[in-house]
Formats: sequence, structure tokens, C-alpha cells
Amino acid sequence: MVAHQVSMMTVQAGAAQAVVAADPEGARQAMAAVELAGRQALDELRHLLGVLRPENERDGLGPQPGLAELPRLIARVRTAGLDVQITDDLRTPLPTRVQLSAFRIIQEALTNVLKHGGPGTRAEVHLREDGTAITIEILDHAQTGIARPQRAGHGIVGMRERATLLGGSLDAGPRPEGGFRVLARLPLTGEAGV
Repeated sequence: MVAHQVSMMTVQAGAAQAVVAADPEGARQAMAAVELAGRQALDELRHLLGVLRPENERDGLGPQPGLAELPRLIARVRTAGLDVQITDDLRTPLPTRVQLSAFRIIQEALTNVLKHGGPGTRAEVHLREDGTAITIEILDHAQTGIARPQRAGHGIVGMRERATLLGGSLDAGPRPEGGFRVLARLPLTGEAGV
């Protein structure tokens, strides 16, 4: 979460610097987004420190994000300059662990789109189910000349680990027509072997 917020801050600060002379209002909005992301990162760090301190009571810890938080995530990345469209065809109530993993996979994938494609990149998030699993597909339409990592970074490894822990799978890689694709499949029950 903190890495996501810091990535958003970096992208927004770069966007503000690029447009400050031509669009002072746009630069002001980008810096407001940096401030908001910074505050959210600090809140998350405080939460993490509270978890790591054994003498602290755990009663004050808030719930982990689920798919109900997806609209707020989409709004944040749109504020950062990403053009995101979402299709949500999920009908079955999902266990908390599946919702958390789905949310984090989408969050990391969209952070990567911002990081590698930059503001103005178009992305699609598709959520589907087939009776036994949900499929999460994130597509970006970044320019073909933008360099992508040749090997999986920590973000892709983390997404794959989240999917595997639930008995699912994750594939990520460049699309033949350009851009990048992340495809995760998570069992509806969130249990390995289902």
C-alpha cells in the first residue's frame, strides 16, 4: 500500500512539474493529489507500525480493503492521470481473503500501468466469474515504445504469490498489440485445491 502511494506521489509530482508553466491549475491539482497520497501513505505506515509493536492493542486496527473499496482506488488512479474503465460482472459474495487479494492485485497492476505508461495511459479492469473462480484482467494500452521490465519485479511476484496462496494463478506479460496484461484467476472459496 505504501509503495503504491509513493508511486502515485512520484507520478503526480512529475506531472505537476511538466505542466506547471502551461497549466498552473493542473499542476495545483496534481500537487493536491501528491498531498493526499502522502497522507494516506503516512496513515498506512502508522497502521503498520501499530501492528509491529507487540505492546499496542490491536482493537484500533481497521479492516483490510475489499472490492467495496475499488471505486475509491479507481478514483485515485484517475486523479493521478490514468484513464481507467472497469467492468464488474461478479455476482457471488466473496470471502474476505479473496476480496483482499483481488483488491491488492488490481492496485498493484494499476500502479504498474502508471509507473510504466504514465499519465494519460488507458487501462481496463475486467472482473468475471465462472461458478468456481473469479478472473481479474487488467489491460493497458501504453505506447508500444515504452520499456517494460524484462523480468518480473517485486510487484508481479507479489501479485503471483497472492493468487497462489488462494489456490489460483497469475500471468503477466506484454500484449502482442502493445501494452501489458495481468490475468489472475482466484477460486471463489479462496482455498487451495478447489
